[in-house]
Amino acid sequence: MRKLMPLIVAALCLALAANVMAKKPRKLPRKAYLSGAKIAGGFTGETPRRVEALALLDSCLMYYGPIPEAYFWRVSIYSELAREIPTSDTVALMAELGLFKTSYDSLIMSCDKDNKELGVKKKLRKKCSDFQATADSLQHEWYADYFNLAQESRNLALDTLIKQLEELTDEEDKVDMRTEIKETIEMAIANYEFASIFKPDDIAIAINMGQIYVSQNDYATALTYQIKAAAITKVEDLDNYAPFLSSIAYSYFELKEYEKAAETFTELSTLVDDEEKIKQFKNVIACYQSLQEPDSVYAYNYKILEIDPDDARTLSIIGRVWFNRIQELNMSRSDAREADDKALLEKLDAEYALISDSANFYLKRAFEADSTDDQSIKFYAINNTISSNFEQAAWAWEKLTRLSPEEKSYWKYLGENFIRLRNFKDAVKPFEKLVELDDTDLATWERLVELYNSNSMPGKAKKAKAKVAELSKS
Repeated sequence: MRKLMPLIVAALCLALAANVMAKKPRKLPRKAYLSGAKIAGGFTGETPRRVEALALLDSCLMYYGPIPEAYFWRVSIYSELAREIPTSDTVALMAELGLFKTSYDSLIMSCDKDNKELGVKKKLRKKCSDFQATADSLQHEWYADYFNLAQESRNLALDTLIKQLEELTDEEDKVDMRTEIKETIEMAIANYEFASIFKPDDIAIAINMGQIYVSQNDYATALTYQIKAAAITKVEDLDNYAPFLSSIAYSYFELKEYEKAAETFTELSTLVDDEEKIKQFKNVIACYQSLQEPDSVYAYNYKILEIDPDDARTLSIIGRVWFNRIQELNMSRSDAREADDKALLEKLDAEYALISDSANFYLKRAFEADSTDDQSIKFYAINNTISSNFEQAAWAWEKLTRLSPEEKSYWKYLGENFIRLRNFKDAVKPFEKLVELDDTDLATWERLVELYNSNSMPGKAKKAKAKVAELSKS
């Protein structure tokens, strides 16, 4: 037995030692953890031991649950730790500031008296106003530092460097400037991203990031920020929502996502006055033209005329739509003639008359609304010439000769229309203008001989005959 005693005692000692080693750390009073963390964090003048301070705070939160003061000291410690990280170490800095933000959000939640789920006792919230004020100040300081740095880079790149690039002529200088712009923009983006840690829903960041990516023609990335800015504005400042929708719509258009662009321009049109509404309808029309949806183009042009019946551009577009249908219908009429299908031809002729009248109506109104619109009046002239409405055609060709007096074809068509009207007297001037522009045109001189004779102008007829003879020899 005596021989066994030393073995038993040794076994008991080992067992006790093992029990001590397996025993959980002793739970300290809540205040002990907080005061210890305050001291270890260096907030009472001692040398900071921040890792130790964070360990004490973690234990406090583990044992006692959400405590505003514990989160407050975590906010303060992570802020100090972040200040010690070189700005070049963006990964470590981002991680540390992320912990700062998480602790800040936890502080706000634990101080929220309406948040019953956390079960924070009322007495623990007594200093919440002081905690939040200091934490808010720290957060604002971090946000302001990064936002201001981002703004400096953004302004330098977009307002100065890009403009300077446009003025450069030397290719090497352009390469250097593009590199500087790229680096400056990357710096701006990085700093905006840091600033967004503290204010993830900050509209100023979203706006500026969108502008940066638009400046680089990266409309896909720009859209994510433009949509975010619009969503915030729609909730907080609906009166200023329209400009954000506009930027979104233009980005969709640049990306050739015309359906989404049309939807956004249409939504925008519901928020603006009539003058601006017309502009947005025209943007919608551009989208549907790209989508090759003529019916939608037609419908939105009529929406514009409901607001402004004298909108020259819209009247011209509608007139040209009808004019193009005339060209299509003429092909069908030609086929019907060849097939000797009289019933079909009669139907097509009736349709042609209606469409021709519609084209004339809108094309003439377009020119009356804008007397410089040579295209509308040209289509009007051609349509009436083809339709044998020579009086209307002559009126239009005469307008065109005033707009483009050096264009020979206009004078020729004007003269021919007068001849078809048997107005030989007025036909003289257009053909005289033709030979004034080109006195080597034999056919025009021959036409003048006929006109001079018809108008009893023997002297001019004689000179015209001499010119015909001269040109015929050459």
